[in-house]
Amino acid sequence: MSSLCLLAMFISADVLAQNAKIRITGNVRDELKAPMPGVTIINQASKAGVNTDGEGNFAIEAQRGDTLIARLIGYEPY
Repeated sequence: MSSLCLLAMFISADVLAQNAKIRITGNVRDELKAPMPGVTIINQASKAGVNTDGEGNFAIEAQRGDTLIARLIGYEPY
């Protein structure tokens, strides 16, 4: 069973307060650096979730300290 790898994650907003929501964008790729469409990214704190697009890109809102989980059938969560 393979593991998911979040290649890059960028915070695209300034955090002015401890509880401020921020928009996190990223790209999910496999071990061969191929984009992974259809991966579910879940904010463990808020239970909000999004799916990666055809190029493996995603954007989700979170607060500082939240944990994001990446899941796809056939892969171990990362």
